[in-house]
Amino acid sequence: MPPVTLDIAQIPTCTDEPTLGLPSVNFERRNYDEPTVTGSVVRSPGPLPTVPGVKVVLADRDHHTVMGQTRTDRNGYFEFRDVSPGWYKLTASLTGYADFVVNNIEVRAGKTTKIVPPLEMEQCPIGLHCTPSDKVHVPVICL
Repeated sequence: MPPVTLDIAQIPTCTDEPTLGLPSVNFERRNYDEPTVTGSVVRSPGPLPTVPGVKVVLADRDHHTVMGQTRTDRNGYFEFRDVSPGWYKLTASLTGYADFVVNNIEVRAGKTTKIVPPLEMEQCPIGLHCTPSDKVHVPVICL
């Protein structure tokens, strides 16, 4: 049976009198053997504000088969769950920005692969096409 995670919510207090509060506990089963790829997308140049709505595609590096696709959330984050171990290529694209390509992402069983630093997507001048960025990223394997 997989481990159980507990989320403990902050307890608001309505009086100045000391009280004993009971936390709101949510039980969520998580499969820690599920390999995951995570990361975020920011604008470049600039103070690195996040970019929502970016299409992120994870593909098999050798066979170029699409394994999954998602869009960044309002905070610019993306996540792929239950990824088979192996080597992958990730592409991020959004109209008005240069595509971003990350090659050689290794996914290991039971690990989360976090792409750091964030993908810095460059805005294209209006009416011009930008060439894809292919910057060096270091995937970090976390427990």
